[in-house]
Amino acid sequence: MRRLTPTTAPADPARPSRSVGRGARLLPLLLGLGALGSGPRLARAQAGAAAPRGPAVTFVGGAFGGGAAATGGRHPLVGARAARALRPWLVGEAGAALTSAVRPVGRRPSGQAVRLVDGRTVELRVASADRLKIPILTPELGVQAQLPLGRLRPYAGAGAGLLVALGGGDTGEYFVRPAVFGAAGLRVDLGRRLGARGEVRLRADSYPGASAVRTTEQTAGLSWQF
Repeated sequence: MRRLTPTTAPADPARPSRSVGRGARLLPLLLGLGALGSGPRLARAQAGAAAPRGPAVTFVGGAFGGGAAATGGRHPLVGARAARALRPWLVGEAGAALTSAVRPVGRRPSGQAVRLVDGRTVELRVASADRLKIPILTPELGVQAQLPLGRLRPYAGAGAGLLVALGGGDTGEYFVRPAVFGAAGLRVDLGRRLGARGEVRLRADSYPGASAVRTTEQTAGLSWQF
């Protein structure tokens, strides 16, 4: 008598198993929960990248000059500049710097009138002088287009301001002249609020009846972001 052996029907490959079916049903739920959790973080990251930065103040130092004929060579410069990002790629800035210029006049006795390069006539207040040192203030406003590259932000811009010779010094000379400038530089983020900056600024100022005087500034400084 032949023994009957129970047989198992082969699984239908077209019909998914119960475990696969449960996994398929859970997958949309898991994807939905993941999207719900990462959505706020992604939105905050996108908003942070697109939002303009807060105001920043930079204290700079460097050199100012325009050659021996214009300013008597290179002179130390200190200044402060306040910048505000209007867009991620556009920055508005206001600032001022203090420096000096030297006018060569030769040795002359005290009380003798001297005609300076800009046409003004002043009277010397010293016994003798080879050069006259004049303090210079440069308040300016400008705009800059920048390229955000992570921690690096190269920029270029232009603006206008004044070149003010402060009364005092050897001559007591005082004048105010309009000026325009172009600038190029680099901002570097050193931390969450601390940054560094380097810049070259080309300036042209003029006065009636004379050609423009061109000067340059090379500055570097540290910035604090508010």
